[in-house]
Amino acid sequence: MRKISVILLAAIFLISGIAACSQNPLPEDTSSITDESSSVSITEVTNETGTKASEEPATTDSSEASSVTTTEDLPDPSGYRFNAHVLPELIVRMYGKGFEADYYRFCDAALAGEDSVALENKENYSHCLDVARTCLPVAYAFLQYTDPAEAAVGDGTYKLFYTIPKEDYLIKVGKFKERVKEIIGSVYSEDASPLELALAFYSEESERIDYDHDLIDENDNLVEGNIRATSVYYVLMNNKGICQEIAGCYAYLLLQVGIDATTCTAVDTDIRYGHEWTVVKIGNNYYHCDVTKQTSHKGSISYFGMTDEQRNKIDDWDIDTFNFGGLNVFYHDDLPINDKTFEPLWKSSSYKIDRDKHMLYCYNKKSGKKAYFKMSLE
Repeated sequence: MRKISVILLAAIFLISGIAACSQNPLPEDTSSITDESSSVSITEVTNETGTKASEEPATTDSSEASSVTTTEDLPDPSGYRFNAHVLPELIVRMYGKGFEADYYRFCDAALAGEDSVALENKENYSHCLDVARTCLPVAYAFLQYTDPAEAAVGDGTYKLFYTIPKEDYLIKVGKFKERVKEIIGSVYSEDASPLELALAFYSEESERIDYDHDLIDENDNLVEGNIRATSVYYVLMNNKGICQEIAGCYAYLLLQVGIDATTCTAVDTDIRYGHEWTVVKIGNNYYHCDVTKQTSHKGSISYFGMTDEQRNKIDDWDIDTFNFGGLNVFYHDDLPINDKTFEPLWKSSSYKIDRDKHMLYCYNKKSGKKAYFKMSLE
C-alpha cells in the first residue's frame, strides 16, 4: 500500500495548483430510484438548476445570528456551549488515552494565551500542534510550529510561541469563539439526531462557503501574488477557502456538537493531484463527505455519505492513499468505509431538510417536484 506523507501531499497540492479541489460537474443523473416517497409532493423545487427546494429551512439568518450570547460561559439560546476540548475518536486511537489528557492541557494553555504547557509525554508536543489544525483552528493559525527540542524547558514543560502579539491573539481567540457560536447557533437543535445535525451542517457549510478562487483560479492554478497560509480558521472566519480548509471546518463544527469527524487526504490514481475531505461517524459507521465539491453544486447533497468505492468512482481518488487526519498513522486498510445507507442521496440534484418533521427529501430531474427518496432523520 502506498502511504503518502503529509509533506508529499502538500507538495502535490502546491505543484498542481491544488487541482484536486477543482469543482467538477456532478455525475449525469441516471437514477431510477423509486419508493413510497414518490408520493410526497414539495412545491417550487428547481431540479434543472440544482437549487434547493424553497421550503427548506434556512441555515443562516441575521435574526438568529443576532441572538447569539456574547457571554462565553453561557450557552447559546439553541442549547449549544463552546467546547474547548474536541478530539476525533480516530486521533485517540492513533495516539492513545495519554495523548487525550495532554492535548486538553494544550488546548487550555493555548486558548488562555499561556507561554508554556506541561505535558506527560514528550512526543505529544508535536502531535498537539498537528492535531490543532482541525481541532483547535485558532491556535493552529497563530502558534509557531517549533522543534520540541527547542521548545522544551525541562520537567515536561514546553514553550508556546505565538506569531502575533499576545494581546492581539487573545482578541482573535474571543472573536473565534463567538464566530463558532454564531454558526452553530444558527443550525444546532437539542432535539436533532446526530444524522440530522450532520446533514444540517453539511447544508449550512456548502451554502455559506464559497471556493476561494482568489487563491486558486478557475483553471486550478495558484493565483500569482495571492498566496496565503491555509487554515481552518481562515475559512471559518471568512466564508471562503479551499479543500484542506473546508474539510477541517466541517469536521470541527461537528466535533463541537458531539459528532465524531476527522479529515481524509488522498491523491488521484496517477499521483498528480491531492484533495482533502471530511469523514463523519454516524451510528456505528464512517462515511466520506465532501463539502468542497458541494460548494459549487449548492442545493445538492450528492457528496454526502459516500463509500470508498463511490469516493473513488466519481473523482478517481486512490483508495490506497486515504490518510485519515493527514497524520500518516491510519490509512484505508485501518478503516474501510463500505456502508451504502446514503446511496440514494448521490443522485440528487436538490433536496429539503424538514427540521420540524425531522425528514430528508431528495429530488432529481426524473422525479420532478415529487421526492424520489425520503429518509427519517430521527
